[in-house]
Amino acid sequence: MGIDKVLKMIDLVGSQKGYDMFKEQTMRMLADSLNKEAFWLQYKMIGDHWASNSYVTDKKSILPTLFTAAKLNLHPDPVMRQIYFIPYGGELTYQVGYIGMIELANRAGKSVRSNLVYEKDVWEYEETERGQHFLHRENFLDNNRGKELFAYSVFTDRATGFCQVHTMRSDHINKIKQLVLARMKTSSTPWKDPLFEPEMRKKTCVRRHSKTEPFSVEMALVIHHEEQDELGNHVVDKHPELDGIIDQINPDPASSEGKKLAAELDREAAQSELPFN
Repeated sequence: MGIDKVLKMIDLVGSQKGYDMFKEQTMRMLADSLNKEAFWLQYKMIGDHWASNSYVTDKKSILPTLFTAAKLNLHPDPVMRQIYFIPYGGELTYQVGYIGMIELANRAGKSVRSNLVYEKDVWEYEETERGQHFLHRENFLDNNRGKELFAYSVFTDRATGFCQVHTMRSDHINKIKQLVLARMKTSSTPWKDPLFEPEMRKKTCVRRHSKTEPFSVEMALVIHHEEQDELGNHVVDKHPELDGIIDQINPDPASSEGKKLAAELDREAAQSELPFN
């Protein structure tokens, strides 16, 4: 990475050495089956964007948030709809999308599907000694399917074929949506986009369902993070892999380490004949 890139990301990582340290840890988190360099370029582009975004005043929040995406092995490109990055209270935080939640569940050996049921749909459900049984027939013949009644999710264990159904009333989902909107206010969120809101409603049901299933550490992390965010208790994910790295590459400018870093970068800028200040 050239000095121009270092200068562009100065608020984010501070130095080439720090950048290399963070990249090494991030690449280590990504699964070998992924195109790691392609993923890293996506993280880099997103980091550049938020480093220069006025809504994120705490630049130190960017690296841990991007690292969470890498640790979850979720594609950071919003087009993939797996994870979204959102500024909140001056910090960068994240929200896992419906597709991302499905991806995490699949890795835990579960096939997952979810849907919304409306007044004009056909819904039948019963639970007997042999398990749960349901029928959902969407009303495709009517453009107006009526009022949304509830969401449901179905988790199927791929090893045993055992199926579990969970339902969540629409008024309950609406309360969660209002909590998020009240917290986010002017910030961007998928809940405000009519294209993505149906997926967020289904994801909310999947997430609630996940609490009753044996899942991975990654899923537990996401559930805890998002539920605390909904309550207004913003949680900064802890990453032991980054212990010491964030402080080392983002020292206090007034500290001796910060002054040393500033002098180092001044020298690099002068040698490259690039304006630093």
